[in-house]
Amino acid sequence: MTAETEKAKFHPNWLRIMYVINIFVNGVLGFALLVAPNQMFSLMGFPAEEPIWAGAGSSISFAGGILYAIGLRSPLKYAPLLLLQLLSWVAYYPAIIIPMLVNGTFPSYATFFAALGVVLLIGDLIVIPWRHLLTK
Repeated sequence: MTAETEKAKFHPNWLRIMYVINIFVNGVLGFALLVAPNQMFSLMGFPAEEPIWAGAGSSISFAGGILYAIGLRSPLKYAPLLLLQLLSWVAYYPAIIIPMLVNGTFPSYATFFAALGVVLLIGDLIVIPWRHLLTK
């Protein structure tokens, strides 16, 4: 074990596993949505999106996937990426998903992505080295 992992008292492979999951979820999906947005929206059962807004979200997702890939080499240094993802999901659910569910306007085709967000949120809560992030 390196001095970095001994000091942080965490297992870096948990972070690496979460990074690999995010490489596929964010990176691959973001890339596919950038190069073939209409086909991907059709494949996923989503309605056509406004291209500027959809492109911005896809670009951010793809960039995150690249950063997660870089983070495989030094997982502790890239842990703030998981914190950013966690905070974005924490903001997304009460601002977007919960009001849609309460109003009965939540589209059925988005169920998979809402569930995927919950899985990522729980994974982030488990693997983020909180002591390290909060003391640095």
